[in-house]
Amino acid sequence: MKKEIKDDDGRTIADMSSIERPRSFFDIFPHKPKSEKRPESAQPMEKEDRRAYVRAAILSALVVGLIFAVGLGLIVLILYLIW
Repeated sequence: MKKEIKDDDGRTIADMSSIERPRSFFDIFPHKPKSEKRPESAQPMEKEDRRAYVRAAILSALVVGLIFAVGLGLIVLILYLIW
């Protein structure tokens, strides 16, 4: 049973028939061509440098987590004292 629209006069305001739907969410963003290589000035990281970057990333994540944990603890302590 198709719903009948009584005030439709058949005019087309914007023809959308030529527009295709993207295949997925990632098709919206432009892709980097696979044929591009690294610039010659870029050198692969050495093992020590990679370890230093990983340690710095882990340490910064732990510091941020510690700050959130201390903040949550203080909020719980304040609410406990008020109650």
